[in-house]
Amino acid sequence: MSPLSRDGFSLPAVLLLLIVAGLLAVSSTALTTNQVRMAGELRSSVMSINAAEAGAAFLVNGFASQELEWLPDGEYLGPDLLGVGDDLPVEEPETRNHGSTGPAAWWVESMEFSGDDVIMRIHGIVLGTATQRTLEVTFERGESSSDSPFSAAVVGCEGVDLAGSGRIDSWDSSLGAYSAALSNTNANVGTLDPSGDVVINGNSPLLGDVRASRDIRVNGSAQVAGDYVAFRNIIFNGNPNCPNAEVRAGGAISTPGAWWVNGCGGTSDWEEGANVSLPQEPCDPLNAQDLVADSMAHYRPMPSEFSNWTHSGWRPNPLTLDSDRGVSGNFRIGPGAHPVVVDAVGLDVLFVDGNFDLTSDARLHFRNSSAMGSPQHIRLFIDGNLSTTGASRWEIDPGVAVDVYVTGTINFAGGHSQSIPATVEVGGEIRPTLAMYTSFSGNNGVRVSGDAPLSTTIYAPYTSVSVSGSGRLYGAVRGRTVTVSGAAGIHYDEALGLVGGGTGVTTGDARIAVWREVR
Repeated sequence: MSPLSRDGFSLPAVLLLLIVAGLLAVSSTALTTNQVRMAGELRSSVMSINAAEAGAAFLVNGFASQELEWLPDGEYLGPDLLGVGDDLPVEEPETRNHGSTGPAAWWVESMEFSGDDVIMRIHGIVLGTATQRTLEVTFERGESSSDSPFSAAVVGCEGVDLAGSGRIDSWDSSLGAYSAALSNTNANVGTLDPSGDVVINGNSPLLGDVRASRDIRVNGSAQVAGDYVAFRNIIFNGNPNCPNAEVRAGGAISTPGAWWVNGCGGTSDWEEGANVSLPQEPCDPLNAQDLVADSMAHYRPMPSEFSNWTHSGWRPNPLTLDSDRGVSGNFRIGPGAHPVVVDAVGLDVLFVDGNFDLTSDARLHFRNSSAMGSPQHIRLFIDGNLSTTGASRWEIDPGVAVDVYVTGTINFAGGHSQSIPATVEVGGEIRPTLAMYTSFSGNNGVRVSGDAPLSTTIYAPYTSVSVSGSGRLYGAVRGRTVTVSGAAGIHYDEALGLVGGGTGVTTGDARIAVWREVR
């Protein structure tokens, strides 16, 4: 082959090699670009599903701890979901919001409540992109129990002493304010601990059952409309009124003598050695010490948000608290021409890092300033003692529920108007209008006295509760021991048996039934 012929062959070969190299370079660039894009999409996908899972965890934990409201049966979308929580993200975010997890965020599309189940659809989104992932979660809070912590008028876990003359009865506040015409016979009294006796020393009319986890001792002339039931013995002393219903004792029934038995018409409804079981209800179904401590830890403001209360003496009138507040040291309200007003629309939490005192004729008014009177829920935390004395009183507008968490003692010698109902409906749940929870475990932890009426529930399973004076308590009482003396009366609101939400109890375990990605 001639040199000329060899040169003519080399040029096409070189060109062919250049074309192949170019194709390989383009292919490599395309592959690299695709790998980068796929890696970016994978990262965005992971971020969005992580955001959705963070939102689902927030909701599940909120329902499990009862910090979020459980709505009535039905499907909820958009702004209607704010009934679960005021700051819940309920629409696709354009910028970071409370549901933000870095460059990603979550929001809730819908919730469908049915009994004790809720089906939730939660989206996770990478902000500024179209990448979204969606979870569907079904949460079961546990089957609702028919018994609430306030299912009886008086529960003294280790003992009850009825030494007064005041009337103990029941009524249903859903039918109106208490009156003799609405008086009913469901004001049950009982103990829970194996050492718990019920002692009736006074002459109070008691319109309900008396149930003791040990003995019942009747020393006075009280008239009991319902049953006497004791795990051990029932002892009638002196010349008590005749029973009106069953008398059942796991042990013996002691009486003043045959003359009294014959005068009461015999013993056809009396039974010794009866099959009586100890109560299965725990003394503290809400776990008061953890309830108070955990709630305080959750709602305690940042240190920078605390300030001193400077109105112990002179104060401007009127004085309104309309945003969440932390008070360092003691919080004291004295007399004034106007009450200190707590605006329930603007303030959800008032935290007092000390004692809380209302003195003389001081007034504390929880105001519902919403245009339609929509239900409001306030939490008052007192890391100290609570005292209301003199003619001071609490005033609570319709539609407002106030939960008071106290680490110390409670002394309630004042009161508020009986026209305030003992219960209120908030978010589809029945709540006490004024509920007091204390984790105090010393003696004489709760004292209610004076002659002013008071609508409240008292939950103090680790300390004694004393209700005395001539006032009337509209609600329910639970303590380690409970003593009712003087002319003090207790009118149990039967609606408290329906209490749920933050103060209810459930049977069965709360659980996640479904957790799946739907798209």
